[in-house]
Formats: sequence, structure tokens, C-alpha cells
Amino acid sequence: MLMGKRGVSSAVRELVLSMPSVVNCLEHGIVNFSALARVIAADIKKATGIKGVSEGAIKMSILRISRKLREAQRAYKDRVLRVIAGSVLRLEAGLAVVTIRREAVFLRLNELVQLLEESRFFQLTQGVNTFSVVISDEHLKRLVSTVRERNVVSLIKNQSALIIISPKDILTTPGVVSYITKLLSWNGINITQVISCHLDTILIVSHNDALKAYKILDEAIINSRRLLGVKSA
Repeated sequence: MLMGKRGVSSAVRELVLSMPSVVNCLEHGIVNFSALARVIAADIKKATGIKGVSEGAIKMSILRISRKLREAQRAYKDRVLRVIAGSVLRLEAGLAVVTIRREAVFLRLNELVQLLEESRFFQLTQGVNTFSVVISDEHLKRLVSTVRERNVVSLIKNQSALIIISPKDILTTPGVVSYITKLLSWNGINITQVISCHLDTILIVSHNDALKAYKILDEAIINSRRLLGVKSA
């Protein structure tokens, strides 16, 4: 909900940009501006405190936002597609996500380093109060035993990792991870964790969704190469 009083343009911008599906339609020029103005009119009046704000003024603000979004979308789309086209996709199955209390990890750091060296898959991510470890199933029991079960905050089994290895341009190209996660969310695939490591983007998903997710991302890479005229390896 919009808070505080502001001008019509800023209120419309704040509300519209908080609606991802609307933003996507505006970027592609497939919105009925008059209809959208009518839909958000009540919220804009409440946000601005102007009871008599016209739908015409709201519509004009939407038009300005749409132009800016379409310009920005054209500018970054080619860069995003080039990163996607240059990426390689891998799938790693048979994983679990374990969230562990912070102090338990520090106490057992040497043992965890040893486990890292021996595991088929091991990713450690630090949060404010916890660490999350994505680990191969065959080393799960050993991990829990090492940190003690009482220090395990949560455990999610039957997970898989989609590993996207991209060219170095991913480091300076906005929107790549957003593009990838949108593809999956639009197809009803939940991402348990997103991990970024230099040129690698690692998406942890349920094993039940893994093959579907792999196919979606693989097709995105192939289509990007086709659009840019890049030959597949």
C-alpha cells in the first residue's frame, strides 16, 4: 500500500513499479492505459490526498512510465540475451539444504572444510544468524552429525542444483538473474535458494521440478543463440 502524501506522477510510478506483471506488460506495450488508470485510481487518490485527481492525469503518468520502461527494456535486453547465449547449463541431483546455527558452524569449521573437500557437491552461504549448506545426499548424515542435530534449524531434502556458468559480462549486466528467475516463476517452479559465485549462478529447486526447470533454461539458452545468430557449441 502507498504511504504518505505525494504528487500524482510519483504515486503512479511507485504503485505501478510494485506490480511486476503490469511492469512486464508495459515493457512490451500490451496495456490498455485507460483501463489501468481506472483500476488504480482509488489507490492514487488515497496516496495523494487529492480526491479530484482525474483518470486522464493518471493515464498520462502511466504513458510516461511505459515509454521509459520500454526504452530501458530495449537497452538491456540485447546484453542479457548475449550473457544467456554464452552460458552453459549443468544439473546436479541428489542434494539437501541444511540451515545451521551460526555458532555451530564456527565451532566445527575444520571438520566442515574436510567435508567440503570430500563432498560431490558442497555450497556454504552465510546469513545473519545462520549458515545454509547445500550438500550431496551421501554426506548429509555426516554433516548433521558434525554440527549436532540440535543446531540444525531446517532441513530440506530431495533437491537439485541448476548451475548456469556464464561469460564474465554477467558481472556487469543488470537483469540476467531476474530474467532467469522470471522464466522459472512463470512456469510455477519454486526456487529454494539462489547462490551466486563469480560467473556461476546456482539455483536450488525441488527434485520434482528439476528436469522441467532444466528444459526451460536450456531452451532459453538455445533461443538466445538463435536470436543473436550464435552457433551452439
